[in-house]
Amino acid sequence: MIVKVVSTGSNPGGLLKYLMDEDKEFELYGGNIAGTTYRQIMQQWRAISQLNPRTDKDTKHITLSLHHSDRLSPEQWLEIGEYMMHGLGYKNNLWLVIKH
Repeated sequence: MIVKVVSTGSNPGGLLKYLMDEDKEFELYGGNIAGTTYRQIMQQWRAISQLNPRTDKDTKHITLSLHHSDRLSPEQWLEIGEYMMHGLGYKNNLWLVIKH
């Protein structure tokens, strides 16, 4: 598995639009965020973000790539996502797993 951490950013809406592009295939596997649509997720993200207005870089994009012959179930992806978020110290932050 290859892990790539993209720079921390301040545009969760742009990242989420990219990940949930209706013209491309994507699957939202879950996470600790309520909602399944762009609008629902962004509504919660904005509400949480406003709790700490000093935070200007509130978005991190971590990509995981498997070997082309490897396959994981949605449950396995979620398990890996949760393991990574806890391991990186983000257990109290919003996170989600999207395959695209």
